[in-house]
Amino acid sequence: MADGNRRPYFIARTGREQEREAAAALSEALGGLPLAHEQAAAYCERLEMSLTEYHKRFEATPARLLDSERDAPPEYHDRLTVAKTFGLAIDEAAQLHPAAEPLIVHAALLAPEPIPLFLFSEAREKFGEPLASMLADDGLDEAVAALRIFRLVDRETISDERDPTMTTDCLRLHPLVREVARSRCEGAVANDILSDLLASLMAVYPNDVFDDPKCWIRARQLDVLAVTLTDDACGIRGAELQLAYLLDRLATYRAGALAAYPQAQELFERALAIRERVFGLEHSDSLATLNNLGMLLRLSGKLADARSHLERALEIRKRVFGLQHLDTATVLNNLALVLES
Repeated sequence: MADGNRRPYFIARTGREQEREAAAALSEALGGLPLAHEQAAAYCERLEMSLTEYHKRFEATPARLLDSERDAPPEYHDRLTVAKTFGLAIDEAAQLHPAAEPLIVHAALLAPEPIPLFLFSEAREKFGEPLASMLADDGLDEAVAALRIFRLVDRETISDERDPTMTTDCLRLHPLVREVARSRCEGAVANDILSDLLASLMAVYPNDVFDDPKCWIRARQLDVLAVTLTDDACGIRGAELQLAYLLDRLATYRAGALAAYPQAQELFERALAIRERVFGLEHSDSLATLNNLGMLLRLSGKLADARSHLERALEIRKRVFGLQHLDTATVLNNLALVLES
């Protein structure tokens, strides 16, 4: 909210020349929305609060500050706040298509990144009824169109960062719209949505991500969304299967495509801890992650740790599956590679 010839809005509005850096940071957090700036400035003046302190409070409880009626300008629809403005817009969009409201709430619980629409089209059955049926056929396009009418979302075509010829249709939310939509669900309802989002990401995430470059484009598109979701959904009962799967795939992508071994090790260890706690170490999924972690440690040059993990995996596989089992042979081969190194 400034140009080369004008002072930033917060400085012009409050006269606080000494808070220029804080004003710029707060303006960015508010996404340049004029009404949000006016509410923030009025709040700071009324409570004699610094812009830095307001920014801290906004990061902690954005929905509360966006709905501060005392600080909304009286000339704007009789003190209609940012939260109520966007809330009414979401309600109006829902009148045009019933999937508009649940779609934007689901999107709001994801990271503030472009969201590939294939997440909702290819994995729509993971969202349960009635949303799954609402998104069928042209339902997803109609819901997005309804939200766009009220400028709640943007629909963009994003080119892949390494292969510009590959494009993906995406949904993007204004940061304040995201906060208002997120506030429409909490507690058990929010956990249920996070579980559905985990299941949908699990359904669309590529399997052969370690050594198939054709899968890496999709992995890049989903990466930030998946990493953030595994943090947000940690501890949700009933979501352990999807959570561990995504952690394992994210680690595999980092190991195979990015050679980001420290990040991959942390993700593999998280996946192994979940699978061992929920399924036990003798479960095939737990042993697969233990094997993957051992091979990652070999790539990282941590040969003693790699040997220890693979010998542990081999001992369990021989006991549970026998020496003639294919998975046992795989671990034998991997242990031989470590010993050779």
